[in-house]
Amino acid sequence: MLSEKDFFWKNFRLGTELQNSGTFIYNGIFCLDNIDYFRHEEDCFEFLYNISVGIERLQKILIVLLEHENVESQEEFEKSLITHNHLELLARIKAKYELKFGKPHNKFLGLLTNFYKTVRYERFNINSIYKPSQDKEQLVEFIMSELQVKLTEGPVNVLENTDQVKNFLGRLIYM
Repeated sequence: MLSEKDFFWKNFRLGTELQNSGTFIYNGIFCLDNIDYFRHEEDCFEFLYNISVGIERLQKILIVLLEHENVESQEEFEKSLITHNHLELLARIKAKYELKFGKPHNKFLGLLTNFYKTVRYERFNINSIYKPSQDKEQLVEFIMSELQVKLTEGPVNVLENTDQVKNFLGRLIYM
């Protein structure tokens, strides 16, 4: 039986968190739907940022619901949730619940982890002027690799955000 405090936390605070997570994911999908070509790094950034935050928060809700019963130290448990590693969070979920993710799912979560922990800060580094925008580069490389699609040919070679790309990313996010 849940204590009153646990009941309130898991039903109401995490319910609000679920709404926040869903809003981030919705905003990311909305952004993706409005991209015609993966040309502008700010579009890729907005998509990746919203999706990475939304999925991370959703994973943390699952971890609280799956692990909290057996927690010896509430403080240590809460500290363990302060991470931006989607793959580590997934491993914790898989330790309690059987999930069958394919390689693209794991690769996508790795992309989100790398983006959120490192790539999103890259433009604050002066050496970023010597290489292309990594958020856009890595997202486009991931899509091209997984779907075996190519850049458009012409004066500017870019990846078109086709229905195939949208459906693929949508399925990955929906998992």
